[in-house]
Amino acid sequence: MSCTSTGLPLLTLVVGLTIQACGVALIESVPELVRILASRKEPAFVVSSTVFFNAFMLMNMVGYIPNYFADSSSCTSINTFEIITYHLSMLVFDAFILTKSYATTRMNKVFLWTSIIAVAYRLAWSIADIILTHVSWSNESGYCQFQQNLVTGFHYLLADILCDVIATAGSVTMLVRGNYGWDNLMGTLVKENVFRSVLTLATNIAAMYLGQANTSYDVISMVWLIQDYILVVLLNMERVYRSDRMSTVSTNSKIRQTIAESKARMSEHGLETHAIMSGHAGTLKDVGSKYYFGEDQPPLLPISDVRSSMSKVAS
Repeated sequence: MSCTSTGLPLLTLVVGLTIQACGVALIESVPELVRILASRKEPAFVVSSTVFFNAFMLMNMVGYIPNYFADSSSCTSINTFEIITYHLSMLVFDAFILTKSYATTRMNKVFLWTSIIAVAYRLAWSIADIILTHVSWSNESGYCQFQQNLVTGFHYLLADILCDVIATAGSVTMLVRGNYGWDNLMGTLVKENVFRSVLTLATNIAAMYLGQANTSYDVISMVWLIQDYILVVLLNMERVYRSDRMSTVSTNSKIRQTIAESKARMSEHGLETHAIMSGHAGTLKDVGSKYYFGEDQPPLLPISDVRSSMSKVAS
């Protein structure tokens, strides 16, 4: 492989950023995966996907720069290692985004089988690419010659885009058709998947277009490395999403507990309330001189009676 004196430092910078992102994710995710596997009380798919994807991508990045300094004895082995780890990381990523979208489709069977076929298609062409892509040492040029098989390259890239399209279609459909509030858990999951799937699809299409439109090895290498870095960031955003979701669930639980305790105290003093939650947080509404919770529910007590009773509770 050959690279200019300007291109190699830039490629090294992107490789370094990707290694840093993968390393941080592994440091945080591996202990969590060990804890989940030991307890056997929580699903391990999301965390295990994070660990395997970052591990394969980290291995791929670690071997990337040595490609430029390989000799006749290490040329084939390093490049084969690079091809295998790349395909493994992409397979994990495709399975991850499809599974996340599948969860938001309420376990739709059509979506499930479509996703399985897409991942199987990606796996088949990954194996074919590992076998048919040719890497050899050139005595004339003095560096590795990487000859990508055009047929396998086209099909595995097409498979990646197909997985992105399926994941995006599933998430967007549920966002449009689903009766989700912006703040409830399912609505949050759908929005997260739409954001991630759309960005992944846009990234892969842009990378394919730029890779085909440019013949410079520096440009092509930079495009694919930037794509890898973006995919790492997008998958690792799940850790941030999970933290936010746990915080939201905890807050909602405290709100429900506070409402229940307030209703219990009011009942002790002869007060009753009707809270119509219907999946959304109840909102105190003012109708003339009366307040009530919910949507189109008749108020029970004048506000003056409520204030009087609340004063008794406080005393």
